Amino acid sequence: MFGFGRSPLTRQLLTQLHRNLHEPRFDASVWYTCKMSRLDRDLSRTFVQCNLDAATSEFLEYSRKTADSFCLQIFYRIAMIVLSLFMSLTDMNGLLGRGATFLFSSSQLRMLMNAAGVTNMVHSTVLDIGAGDGTITDEMKEVFCSSISVTEKSRTMRQTLRRKGYTVLDVDQWHAAEPFDVISLLNVLDRCDKPMSLLQDIHNSLAQTGGILLLAVVLPFDPIVLKGPWKIAPTEKLKVKGSTFESSVNRLVSDVLNPHGFKLLSWTRLPYLSEGDLFEAYFVLDCALLMLQKCEQ
Repeated sequence: MFGFGRSPLTRQLLTQLHRNLHEPRFDASVWYTCKMSRLDRDLSRTFVQCNLDAATSEFLEYSRKTADSFCLQIFYRIAMIVLSLFMSLTDMNGLLGRGATFLFSSSQLRMLMNAAGVTNMVHSTVLDIGAGDGTITDEMKEVFCSSISVTEKSRTMRQTLRRKGYTVLDVDQWHAAEPFDVISLLNVLDRCDKPMSLLQDIHNSLAQTGGILLLAVVLPFDPIVLKGPWKIAPTEKLKVKGSTFESSVNRLVSDVLNPHGFKLLSWTRLPYLSEGDLFEAYFVLDCALLMLQKCEQ
C-alpha cells in the first residue's frame, strides 16, 4: 500500500495520515446492542440498553488526539523498549501516564443501578479490585460519593491511586477488612490466576444484606495471566464457554455467577476502550457489565 515508505518510522507516519484522511464513519450502536433472541430469559429481562454518551465521546476524542501526536507516540515507543527490560507493561503505563481506559460513565452506571433498584448507596463502603490508574474508579466515585478503597498490583499505579486520595489496601489482605456494601471487579476475572477463589473471597467480603458486586468481563472469555513479559494459563479455570457474546454471557451467569452465590439484577453491553497508538486511534473489546447481589450459595 505504501511501497515508497521504506523505513518503519515512515510507514507509521503514512499509516497515521491514511487513517486521518480515510477513517470510515462508524456506527457505535453495535457496541451496545445484543441479539435478544439468543439470551436466556433472565438476561433478556434484566438487560439495560446503553448508548454512546458525551463522556464516551470525550474519551474517544482524547484517544484520537493522543494517537495523532506523532512525537508523543515515538517517545512512548522508545521509552517502553527501554523500560520493558525491567518493568511490567502495567508499571510502564503507570510511569508514563499512558494506556488510559474507559468502561462506563457515571450516568451509565446510574442507569444500571436504577434498573436494579439499587438506591441509597451514597454512604456505602466501596472496594474497587484492580483499580489501575483510577480513571474508571473516578466515575464510580461520582455515583457513590463515598470513600472508596482500592487494590492494585502495579507499584506505579498504586502511587497514582494514592495521589488521587484513594485508600490502597494490600492486594493479598483486602478480604480481612470489614465487609463492603459494594465490590467492583472490572475486567480482572480473565486476568487473575485464581478466579474462583477470588469470587469466593468477594462473596465472603460483601455485606450480608444487599451486598452488591459490580462485575465487568470481556466476552467471549479468554483468560490469560500476565507475569512480566510472559502470558500463562490461570491455575483455576472458569467454565465460561461460548463463541459469541450472547452465548458467553448466558454461560457466565448460569455456570459461574449463580453457583458462586450471585443473583443478577441488571446488566448491559459496553465497549471497553483503551488509548491507541500510531496505528490505531483506540482499541475496543466487547464487555458485559453486570450488577449482582449476594445471595446464599
